[in-house]
Amino acid sequence: IYVYMAVAIVIANIQVIKAVQFNVYPNPVALGTVVFASTYLCTDILTEYYGRVFARRGLWLGFCALSLSTILMTVTLGFAPMTAEQAASGDMAWALPNHDAMMNLFKPAPALLVAGMTAYITSQYNDIWIYLLVRRLTGTKHLWLRNNVSTMVSAFIDNTIFSVLAWVVFAPQPVG
Repeated sequence: IYVYMAVAIVIANIQVIKAVQFNVYPNPVALGTVVFASTYLCTDILTEYYGRVFARRGLWLGFCALSLSTILMTVTLGFAPMTAEQAASGDMAWALPNHDAMMNLFKPAPALLVAGMTAYITSQYNDIWIYLLVRRLTGTKHLWLRNNVSTMVSAFIDNTIFSVLAWVVFAPQPVG
């Protein structure tokens, strides 16, 4: 579950730049939100079977994975790509367009990064807290209830924090 959480957070932050249209929802959706939502199930499973400490460990592993991947890709983007003349002298001409593609995928937008990380940490901590609260109130019964309530509330918190920070607080032209 830890490995999945780390990979899912990194992948969700790459997929978030692709918008898709689902038949069940009238508006386009950033694809990364689908994978990101599965991380709530991970923290719920960890909380249910191993407790708060293990769930929080998974949360922080995901945070570290995203931070490390962002740092590594930022360093990668800092290297100047080879020129057409350099590519012509070897067998690397296929790599010429890759720098621009990588820039489109991995150039971190500081506002989105801070908004996403803040929303992630806050919503995941909330997911664990609400899950345990509902479990305390219902005992070992109603697993479906604690899973769904904690996920719905946490997803709402995540979307609210991210949207306010990314599109209002940090945006160069805030959405009104």
